[in-house]
Amino acid sequence: SLSTSISQDGQGNSAFSLQASAQQNWSMEVNGSLSDAERTALAGLFDDVQSLSERFFAGDIGAALGQAMDLGFDGSQLAAMSLNLTQQTVATSTKAYASVQPQLPTPELESLKAPLASYVDAYMAALEKARPLADAPQTLQDLVNQLLPEEERLPVWNSFHEGLNSLLANKA
Repeated sequence: SLSTSISQDGQGNSAFSLQASAQQNWSMEVNGSLSDAERTALAGLFDDVQSLSERFFAGDIGAALGQAMDLGFDGSQLAAMSLNLTQQTVATSTKAYASVQPQLPTPELESLKAPLASYVDAYMAALEKARPLADAPQTLQDLVNQLLPEEERLPVWNSFHEGLNSLLANKA
């Protein structure tokens, strides 16, 4: 559950704070004037961060990507493979596509093709919604790092998403 409070100070600046009742009580305060679009984007991003990080860390995606990284694959390579999956899922599975399915580097990742593709899809959708923010990918990454400082797979998350972000930036 998420509660948002906006308060005005005498100068007409609105302070924006978000509270999430996850395992830990977490609140974010943004000082300065945010436009309505930015405020909505930020609140939406906060929700998305919670669901994305849950899917990544609680599901097997984070673990499987971590194993692949232990084998020497880097975040950019894994991000590129995942993005290919997503684009192929979108491009309908015609026979031509079936023949060029990227082989994921580990059986674990191979078995997670569908969740991985839908995760990348959800991540891209979250960034799309957060577009009014100056640097949505960075904001999203900061939020995850602040929400889950204890998570030992955080380096995996960061590496994978940095790879995704640079691929998406080049594609834009």
